Amino acid sequence: KAVVSTQSTGNTVESFSDCVLKQLPLLVSVKPIKLIIVDSIAAPFRAGEVEGGGVRRAQIIRSIGQQLKFLASQYKLLVVVLNQATDSPTKGRQPALGMTWSYLVNSRLRIEKFDLEQSVVGSRRVVVEKASCVKSGTSVKCTIQKEGFL
Repeated sequence: KAVVSTQSTGNTVESFSDCVLKQLPLLVSVKPIKLIIVDSIAAPFRAGEVEGGGVRRAQIIRSIGQQLKFLASQYKLLVVVLNQATDSPTKGRQPALGMTWSYLVNSRLRIEKFDLEQSVVGSRRVVVEKASCVKSGTSVKCTIQKEGFL
């Protein structure tokens, strides 16, 4: 088990970008890693401003997305990236990284809570929003417990 974390260097866009673009490629080249989980890709971007503004922010997001796709292809591994959601009075619930990130992903799943009055604690529905091999809108019910997804 190998764990790479930006927590020790600070949760900044720069440390996160350095981790994905420099440290992670070195790690997967020497360790038999088959799964990368990024939780949460939006957190560093929401924590502070990016020097250079929106254009630079979009460039960094694209670089990170392209690097993760390259590593997945090159090393035959699965990359799972969690994105936060934001609520907007006019647009409703939207992915935190917006359109820049949405164009980079191959598959997109949304995990949503059930109506709490009618469900067991931890009940969720996983909905396919974008995928090449499954029809959009397909969903499955599951429960999140300490053992994981059931």
